[in-house]
Amino acid sequence: MNNPSCPHCGLSPSKKNGHTHYGKQNYQCLSCGRQFVEDSQRLDQPTRALIKKLLERIPLRGMCRVLSISRECLHFKYGTRLIEGVLEGLGRLW
Repeated sequence: MNNPSCPHCGLSPSKKNGHTHYGKQNYQCLSCGRQFVEDSQRLDQPTRALIKKLLERIPLRGMCRVLSISRECLHFKYGTRLIEGVLEGLGRLW
């Protein structure tokens, strides 16, 4: 199997470099030295906006108003686990 190309410099020489704590294969670019994961599954923009609002401690009702969606839609689309997990993390910080 060929190693993936580096998302930073675009060159293909890379080597396996252990695993993430989630079990995904880490790679290191032999050209620029950066470490990357082949399939990083980055968050889409709406999810990032939601997390940013949660971190700013905007109430769910206000978030629904700003995003123009119902609270049921917020829970269905993003899942109560995401919301509860972020809020629980905030509770540990404060």
